[in-house]
Amino acid sequence: MALQIGARVRTAASPTPPRAGLLLKGRYKLEEPLGAGGGGEVWRASDLHVARKGVAVKVLAPGLTGGLRPPRRMRREVEAMALVQHPAVPLVSDHGRQGRFHFIVMELLEGRDLADVLEERRQRRAPLPPEEALPIFFEVLEALATAHDHGVVHRDLKPDNVVLSTRGHRVYLLDFGLARHDTSRLTAPGDLVGTLRYMAPEQAHGEHRLVGSWSDTFAAGVLLHELLTNRPHLEPEVNKHAWVTATRAAKGQPIDRQKLRGVPDWLIPILQRALHGEPDQRFQDAGELLRAVRSAARAARASATRGGRRR
Repeated sequence: MALQIGARVRTAASPTPPRAGLLLKGRYKLEEPLGAGGGGEVWRASDLHVARKGVAVKVLAPGLTGGLRPPRRMRREVEAMALVQHPAVPLVSDHGRQGRFHFIVMELLEGRDLADVLEERRQRRAPLPPEEALPIFFEVLEALATAHDHGVVHRDLKPDNVVLSTRGHRVYLLDFGLARHDTSRLTAPGDLVGTLRYMAPEQAHGEHRLVGSWSDTFAAGVLLHELLTNRPHLEPEVNKHAWVTATRAAKGQPIDRQKLRGVPDWLIPILQRALHGEPDQRFQDAGELLRAVRSAARAARASATRGGRRR
């Protein structure tokens, strides 16, 4: 059983990593690394002020810190997660600095990330049935809708950042390290922020003035497509300009029904709108998308019930 954390990071370790046994703030004792990436390392740790309590500690990479002040990525993540008070968003309990290490202390989750679940399903050639996929999608959208209500755009929604917990709340939305408040301008024009396969065209093209909650609903559409089919909406291109061209070329065109075997008919128009290449043609925030899916699901159930009675 894998342990997950309130911020999902992967790949290479930082050049000067922390070590097991390091005590931060005289309270958090690092025990074992859980993952690493460009943003830093995440460790399983013990909170010595609370007996037998495990926490996740995200130690930012030294290259992102640049001095005594908390780096902007850390401030952004802490502020975003503080704004988004929702059961599906892990709690941040503390943050600080010790020596060269800036760190964030978060809730430690037990479970599996959705990317692992989908990969296992791919190996079995067995996509999640709608009755399993939709409850996961609803919970992700509820958390995302709360973020949007507070002006927070996630900008990196993907299966790696969704954890299916084995206890307590079932689904968690992680990693607000790239989140942006709607009044923030922390990203330089042209910077590529997020994961290409799940990016809306305007985000992939670095048009940050056009990125908003509607960009997250595009990523949610890609996520829903992948949940139901175990395949990406479009095959990702190495070149971001090719990706932008492909997504914009698909705007308004019917989705290939052959790629959506097993997907209920009532979901097709919703996927079509969520994955539209133009921002103003999509659902404008996660709340609007959530209401549309729930309404369509109710109508489909009512229609099925009426059809059953006629027979």
